Amino acid sequence: MSTDALGPDHNSDLSNIAGFDRSSTLLEFDQIKVKLSSLTRTSHGRRAALGLRAATSPLEIASRLQETTEARTLIDQTGILEFGSDEDLDEWIQRVLLDGVLRGGELFSIAELIKIARVNQTNLKNPSGFTVIE
Repeated sequence: MSTDALGPDHNSDLSNIAGFDRSSTLLEFDQIKVKLSSLTRTSHGRRAALGLRAATSPLEIASRLQETTEARTLIDQTGILEFGSDEDLDEWIQRVLLDGVLRGGELFSIAELIKIARVNQTNLKNPSGFTVIE
């Protein structure tokens, strides 16, 4: 059993601690996920938002907070993160998986998304001073 500054077994699952399960309800985490999902632009984003779970490990919480801080700092410093169009690719992907054909405008949207992804990938390589974002 660990006895460091965070207390015994600081990496253990906090859901075993009395009252932690209740805090998710008190903090209305489900309502927060619904609100977040309403702000997304695609069905994939909505599913991801609704699938979020609250972190229960202090280590995971600290890591997520650090990642959020670094991402916010990077965006504030560079303003370079682009997400592309509002097009929802799920229908197109399903059509292609069924050996369907994409129209020219759909192919153009996909090409633009790939271009944006490459720009983001280049801009996000080796951000200096960040420990979580790599």
